[in-house]
Amino acid sequence: MSEDHSAIYRQALLTLARDQQYCGTLEGADHRGHACNPLCGDELVVETRVGDEGDLVGLRYTIRGCAIASASARLLAEFAPTRSRSELEDGARQLRAALEGEALPPTLELMRPLLTLRGHGSRHACVLLPWRALAASWSEEGSGS
Repeated sequence: MSEDHSAIYRQALLTLARDQQYCGTLEGADHRGHACNPLCGDELVVETRVGDEGDLVGLRYTIRGCAIASASARLLAEFAPTRSRSELEDGARQLRAALEGEALPPTLELMRPLLTLRGHGSRHACVLLPWRALAASWSEEGSGS
């Protein structure tokens, strides 16, 4: 990634982090998941609603964390609706692999700004925190509204 593109994506991350469109509680949530990053103190709660076909129809989050985790949560909230649990689990694996240097699949193009953190392994946990909270929402401990 060129220096110019990297700067553009860093600015995009800051803009996404400030965007509150998907913040807050989700009315009628079916599932709730919590994740934290003990190294930096970030905490995130994800609430989801699942449609009749099993696809996510809504996702909202509450976060106390860094700009990276906030931007990642914002992108996940935009990406997740209409996707199945299987698609989202695949997306989490593919994003992790892309952060480690693999190609970003076309289905995850929305996540491209997060790849500015490829060379910053200590920040990968911040990027993946919302995805971990989403996974926790599927477990017995994370379920319930």
